[in-house]
Amino acid sequence: MEIILNLIQEGSYQGALEQIAREKEENGESDILSILEAAVWQALDNREEMWNALSQGLGCNPENYELYYMLGDYYEPVNRQQAWLCYENAKFYCKDEEDCKMIQCRMEELEEQITPPPKVAIIILSYNSLDMTRNCIASIKENCIEESYELIVIDNASEDGSAQWLKEQQGIKLICNQENKGFPKGCNQGIQLAESESDIFLLNNDTLMMPNALFWLRMGLYEKAQVGACGSVSNSAANYQKIQETFDTVGGYIEYALQNNIPQKYPYEERMYLIGFAMLIKREAVNRVGLLDEQFSPGNFEDTDYGIRLIHAGYRNRVCKNSFIFHWGGQSFGKKLERYKSIIQKNKKIFEKKWQRKFREYSTIRTDIISKMDLERRLGFIRVLDLECGFGMTMAKISSEYPNAECYGVVNEEDTFKIAARYGTVIQGNVASMTFPKQWEDFDYIIAAEVLEKLEDPGKFLRNIRELLKEQGCLLVSVSDMEQWSEKSLRQLMEDTGYQIEGVWYYGIPGETSEIFQILMRAQKSNRSTKKQ
Repeated sequence: MEIILNLIQEGSYQGALEQIAREKEENGESDILSILEAAVWQALDNREEMWNALSQGLGCNPENYELYYMLGDYYEPVNRQQAWLCYENAKFYCKDEEDCKMIQCRMEELEEQITPPPKVAIIILSYNSLDMTRNCIASIKENCIEESYELIVIDNASEDGSAQWLKEQQGIKLICNQENKGFPKGCNQGIQLAESESDIFLLNNDTLMMPNALFWLRMGLYEKAQVGACGSVSNSAANYQKIQETFDTVGGYIEYALQNNIPQKYPYEERMYLIGFAMLIKREAVNRVGLLDEQFSPGNFEDTDYGIRLIHAGYRNRVCKNSFIFHWGGQSFGKKLERYKSIIQKNKKIFEKKWQRKFREYSTIRTDIISKMDLERRLGFIRVLDLECGFGMTMAKISSEYPNAECYGVVNEEDTFKIAARYGTVIQGNVASMTFPKQWEDFDYIIAAEVLEKLEDPGKFLRNIRELLKEQGCLLVSVSDMEQWSEKSLRQLMEDTGYQIEGVWYYGIPGETSEIFQILMRAQKSNRSTKKQ
């Protein structure tokens, strides 16, 4: 290490990089080597390689304060609020008194130039789960910067001693309700009790805060001014916020968090709404949009509703994939399944009446279709057209999975168009009769999900969109009307209109009316002549 330090001090940066490479080959990656490598790239003003080195170092040691300090240096030229958060996190992990003073001075210098992100009001609802509430609060105190948050607990008439235990704790703002007011009303009580400038973090009491989870949520929230809310990923979550990995113990998920909650190249996914188990909302967005809608009490659909309200107010909702929080799940509603189902149905009707739209159908992410796209193209440039793209959530997911994707979409309704246009180049029209713009060509993929069954002449439609595909481009088509379509009839139609079938997948159980049965087909543009139907 001394040799590398001397080379850096002498300005022999290429020699230092070569020595670092030799050290890695002989002894493996380490956070110390990453610090030195990042210092070299910083001196050479190579931001991309500096970021790579810092990310690699935090993967080795997610508690190295020097790496967070350098990450602050990386962000300072482009986003000083994010830089301030990095310095704050560096101070959290720093145990050296002199270095802590130095970090504090750097933060104060920034505070003269910007308004730093406010503290976070962590709002937890408690109801008859004392052990989980106790563990949740303990995990917050262990993994979050004390000065960065205020802790607010609303106890909804627990009968297991939760209220008494909470009253005995220090540093908690507490409201003990005499009756169970449900999730939306309880959260609103917490929001109203929070300091006027605090961002709002709705957190279930059956969660465990993981290292750096809140830090990366805040980094996501302040990455752009338009971001109104950020949500975590978890082991138990709806709305595609569930991770694929599974572990047998909580310790396994903690280890996962240590490797996941670090800088990621593409950490964000745009969403229509976020699940309220762990949702951080910017204070200015709360002031503009208002409180949760209490007509959804005791709970369900209030988070969906809030996400849509944020979208209509001009904000963006995003999932932060580098913020993992452990969630036990099913600790309140899940204990009384029949009542839970009844509440879901009631609130669904309220939701659809309020918005005059089945928003969840329009906000579905077709992960089944995305999974049939080529992984080897992930980092390359691709063009994707999603016919009848709804609110554009599939386009948003593709943009996350394929960072260099150029997404296009078609929608019918004007209000849908206004939202979908946030996530790609979108036009309004009827796919059955519309003329596509001349510049819409050479698509790598065209998605036609549940489109064919709505058309009078699907053969003509398939021949027309075939011209929009590049050579060897692929059509991803799904049908769910099994009375109209079979694999044989769909395959025949596709081949007759100039496609070569590459794969067929079934979803559901044929003959079981309780299941949605669907055929998904991937077909490549063929050079064979087509038949007129």
